[in-house]
Amino acid sequence: MKNKNNVNEFIKFVTLIIGFIIFITGIIFEYKYSNIAALYILVILFELLFLSQKNQILTLLFITLLYFNYSIVFSNYLHIVEGTMFTKFANTSVASIGIYILLLFWLTVLLFFKTNIKEFALKNNNEQLICENKNPNSRIMVYCLYGILALIFIFGFTSPKIQGERGGVLPYYFFFYLGWIGVIAIGMYVSYLISLCNKIESKNCSGLVKCISIYTMITAPRWFLYSSTPLTRV
Repeated sequence: MKNKNNVNEFIKFVTLIIGFIIFITGIIFEYKYSNIAALYILVILFELLFLSQKNQILTLLFITLLYFNYSIVFSNYLHIVEGTMFTKFANTSVASIGIYILLLFWLTVLLFFKTNIKEFALKNNNEQLICENKNPNSRIMVYCLYGILALIFIFGFTSPKIQGERGGVLPYYFFFYLGWIGVIAIGMYVSYLISLCNKIESKNCSGLVKCISIYTMITAPRWFLYSSTPLTRV
C-alpha cells in the first residue's frame, strides 16, 4: 500500500512539473499553445479520477467534472463547434487566457490533492444506504433530504439557452476579481472540500453526512459552470 502511494505521489509530482512548465510557457509566449494546455487539463482530470477510484463520491464528482471540461476543451479548442453562442469566443484572446486560467485551477487542485484516498462506498454489504439509526424520525428526515436532493438534481438546473444566459466557469469569476491569486485561492478551497470527502468513512458516517457529500457532488453543474454560491453552503 505504501509503495503504491509512493508511485501515485511520483506520478502527481511529474504531472505538476509538466503542467507548470506548460503554464509558464504559455504566459511567456502570451497564451500561445492553448490546445496543449487544453489537452493537459484532461490529463490532470483523468489522473484525479484514477486516484479517486476507491471513493465513490469523489469518483462520481470527477467523472462529472471531466465531462464538463471535456465539453469545454473539445468544442472550443480541439474541434471548434460553429454556429452556437457557447463557442463564439473560440480562437480569440479571451479563449486563450481562459484555458490557462482553467489549467492553473486544476494544477492547484492537484497540488493539494491527497493521494492516500480512503475507501468510501455509498453502500457496503453490511450497511444500509440511507441510515443505520433505528429512530424512525431520523430515517424520515434522511429520506426527505434525499428527496430534496433528487428534486435539485432533476429540476434545479435549467438550460442556459432557455434563460438566455451563459453562466461562467468557476475560476473565471475569481480571476476577474482577484487575478491569478484568485484562481489559486479557489483551487485551494475546492481541494479542501475534496479532502473533507476523503475523511468520510462509510462505517463511521451517518445518512445525513452522506447527504451533504452527495449535495456537493450533484450541485457540481451549478458551482462549476454557473456560480460559486453552492460552495458556500457546504
